Amino acid sequence: MKKNYFFILLLLFSLFQAQIVNIPDANFKAKLLSANTSNGIAKNSNGQNIILDANSNGEIETTEALNVYRLEFYSSNISNITGITNFTNLTHLKMGFIDATTVNLNGLNNLQVIDMSNFNALSTLNISNFSNLQSFKITYSFNLNTLTLQNLPVLSQLTINTNSSLNNLTISNFPVLAVINCTSNNALTNLIIQNCSAVTSLDLGNNSLSTLQLNTLPLLQNLVLNHNELTTLDVANFSNLQSLSAVGNFLTSADLNANPLLHTVYLSENQLQNVKIKNGGQNFPSTFHIFNNTPFQYLCCDAEDIAIATSKINQQGYTSVIVDSSCAVTPPILSVAETPGKSGQVSFYPNPVNEVLFIKSDEKVVKTEIYDSAGRVIMTTGIKDNSLNVSPLSKGNYIIKIYFKDKTATQKFIKI
Repeated sequence: MKKNYFFILLLLFSLFQAQIVNIPDANFKAKLLSANTSNGIAKNSNGQNIILDANSNGEIETTEALNVYRLEFYSSNISNITGITNFTNLTHLKMGFIDATTVNLNGLNNLQVIDMSNFNALSTLNISNFSNLQSFKITYSFNLNTLTLQNLPVLSQLTINTNSSLNNLTISNFPVLAVINCTSNNALTNLIIQNCSAVTSLDLGNNSLSTLQLNTLPLLQNLVLNHNELTTLDVANFSNLQSLSAVGNFLTSADLNANPLLHTVYLSENQLQNVKIKNGGQNFPSTFHIFNNTPFQYLCCDAEDIAIATSKINQQGYTSVIVDSSCAVTPPILSVAETPGKSGQVSFYPNPVNEVLFIKSDEKVVKTEIYDSAGRVIMTTGIKDNSLNVSPLSKGNYIIKIYFKDKTATQKFIKI
């Protein structure tokens, strides 16, 4: 009889133990146990703060975990979030300053929002197969180099910001994704966005993109490309585009003839020689900024917009630019990126530069001109021994124009 009691007690003990969520990281467990009605760590289905350890036994039981619908926690001392998959009713998960090297959220199929920040020990993250996920955000995770996003059928908002090791990213096959904010990932050089036909707003500012692969975005209205390394811009397929900002790239031309709804255009701090915006729109863009483009030569627009277009660019200091509606002018100046053939190759170093700028070219340099950020010529000189002394310049951004026998090349540089 005593033997039977022993086995019954052992079975009951085992059943009791099975109800306890295994949380091996003591700091994570302590954070969860600290949830109360005022600190917002855990919330119920009504959005009310709750005490997670309802029976005050110093453990998180599976029944207690199921009471949690929203979880928010931050701690630089947590290195393992094992146990979180027991919170299967979670709809909102927000966490940051976590030193975990892996993140497993598999099975949390009710998640609608995931917000992660400062996961600086994390190099690989897979967010896939969340059928209810509407919003995903990953920011300030400086060692993250691989991000996989798949099978998220109701994802509508995506934010990937300030992850400085991320250099390749594919955003593909998200049928209801409307807003993409992918900015300040300064190692990001390769980005593919395809089969995301619902996107209306796309911000790709402050990355290191030299080319864009944006396929099938028929509803795109707002596009931000500021401070990348783009030499070309193709927006011909975006007939619904209303706002475009591509400040601080290396663009030498911009063709906006297929964008009749544009009302806001920011193209300052490029190397623009011509802009074409003969798009049949009702009005010329109310905001049209092309400051600090040297040398800007030609603007093509609808005939009825010539007066207002001329006025806008005159106010920005371009008083000798040709403005007409023919769209027939081909700018004669070649940028570094567009200089054809071996005979036109030119490069210079270092950049940024402190004292001496060295120029490497297959052709003889006749002279050089340096322009400040306002487009004013502040230095004209020949070069000796393929070098140019820029030490007299103040710190800042400049453009160098290099003259050959029958062509020129322009490029930006930074004086430090």
